[in-house]
Amino acid sequence: MRSRRSLFFTWLVWAVLVLAADQLTKVWALRNLVEGERHSLIGDALGLQLLFNPGAAFSFGVGTTAVFTVISTIVVIGLPFYTLKSTSRVWVSVLAVVWGGAAGNLVDRLFRQPSFGRGHVVDFIAYGNWFIGNVADIALVAGIAVVAILTLAGVAFTVDPGDEAGGEFGGEIEGTGERADNSQNTDVEEDGPQNTSLEEASAPDMTELPHTEPGTSDDAPILGEGTDA
Repeated sequence: MRSRRSLFFTWLVWAVLVLAADQLTKVWALRNLVEGERHSLIGDALGLQLLFNPGAAFSFGVGTTAVFTVISTIVVIGLPFYTLKSTSRVWVSVLAVVWGGAAGNLVDRLFRQPSFGRGHVVDFIAYGNWFIGNVADIALVAGIAVVAILTLAGVAFTVDPGDEAGGEFGGEIEGTGERADNSQNTDVEEDGPQNTSLEEASAPDMTELPHTEPGTSDDAPILGEGTDA
């Protein structure tokens, strides 16, 4: 079974990478973009445009900042405990990405203007004329989509050690079985000398029988005795 330390390290790496990528790109956007000014990347389909969003991902739910702050706080606090119940590295990695996205936007809501808990999230990736988002939004949406795929595909949240390690654990199991067979064979072989001893015990000791010369017998008549001359 994978060690808890290894799984926690996997979770930590993905979570920190997503959170760091989100916050660093937001710092870059604040330094290099002007609010409301659009910079085209792929025609009108994709561009950069700074926006301070009081709502949810991709500028949805404007005007409900406090509600999303509470929801994000619950997710950020509770999700790691749930995630580390898993023994699947895939599940741990995906949920770490989701956590990183939720934490990235929660940092903005807690510490940015206008006030604590009501801060506006920094968005700067413009998708056509539909919405504007950030790296945390991408991590959230992509992570939740992968969670849905894993669930539909039946990928186990907790993995049996033999299934997870494949040949490594299988080899140990097979080797154990082989050693067990060998021990049984050894027991059978050890029984052999005992059986031989029984046979030797039941066999007569030929050395204790009276010795007679060939051609003679105790019952053979002696010349001159019991016969007429």
